[in-house]
Amino acid sequence: MSADVSVKDPAARAARLRHVAWYQQPRMKRLGAMLALGVVLTMMVGEQGNTRDIFYSLETSFTGVNLWVCVGLAVAIWAVREFAGTSVSKVAGSAVAAGRALPVDRVRTMLRTQPKLKWVLAVAGLLLALFAPYNLTGYWQTVLVDQVATYALLAIGLNVVIGWAGLLDLGFVAFFAVGAYSAAFWTGALPVDPPVVLNNFLVIPVAVLTCLIAGVLLGAPTLRLRGDYLAIVTLGFHEIVYIVAKNADGFTGGSAGARQIPKFSAFGYEWSLERMPYWYLLVTVIVVLIIVFVRLEHSRVGRAWTAIREDEVAAAPTVWTRCGSS
Repeated sequence: MSADVSVKDPAARAARLRHVAWYQQPRMKRLGAMLALGVVLTMMVGEQGNTRDIFYSLETSFTGVNLWVCVGLAVAIWAVREFAGTSVSKVAGSAVAAGRALPVDRVRTMLRTQPKLKWVLAVAGLLLALFAPYNLTGYWQTVLVDQVATYALLAIGLNVVIGWAGLLDLGFVAFFAVGAYSAAFWTGALPVDPPVVLNNFLVIPVAVLTCLIAGVLLGAPTLRLRGDYLAIVTLGFHEIVYIVAKNADGFTGGSAGARQIPKFSAFGYEWSLERMPYWYLLVTVIVVLIIVFVRLEHSRVGRAWTAIREDEVAAAPTVWTRCGSS
């Protein structure tokens, strides 16, 4: 009788409607989301698939130890968040307060107000870059030459286009390919013979001029675009260069790329396969480019770049007037 009364009671019925199952609680929903994230992470860090077995990646990923590691990590993060979130927040707040108490602002102010200290740190960093690689193995020296220095040059160029001018250029790396293939062409490393074979050092300004021409040809019709439209056009330019370089076997060498590239030689000295001379060359180029671009940043051209980044529409008359008058 009491059960029937409780069912017919409006208050009891409202309480039942407000009742949330255990799997519908926010804590359990967050746990499910973290478990799903652990599974996705397992697939991301697992083995790659192959053409012989389409389920090879799934089988190796979900039968090994990676699954338990990723899921355990996700559950651990969830547990810390749910049961120790307050304590972690207090510890993090104390660490931030301690960091603010440190003389970090003083160091930043000192670097801004004392140019000599900047030069000392710059010289120390340069000396470290020149002499530290001697203690590394051949593999890491190759990584420094082939990846670190090359991407440092790419970052310097991207800082001008995206950082200072504020133009979202997604095809900037295509100009690296244009310069590389032009250098390979004039050194005789491509299937097509050049009219004149140039030295590796003499071909550098030719490659720079080729990239300049390519930039003018691309920029003339596309610099009137802004934002996402400019990004789409530059990304299309990158894809065009990539597809042509990969499929034009008779000119670019196709997927194999340029072969038989001659060694660097200058003043009767021929470089060997040692990595350090190339590392010194790249460090020299990076230092020269940094000095040039720092000087440009504080020049009339650099101020025009900043004006374009802040407001391209408002800066257009001023920029063109100043550039024309100069």
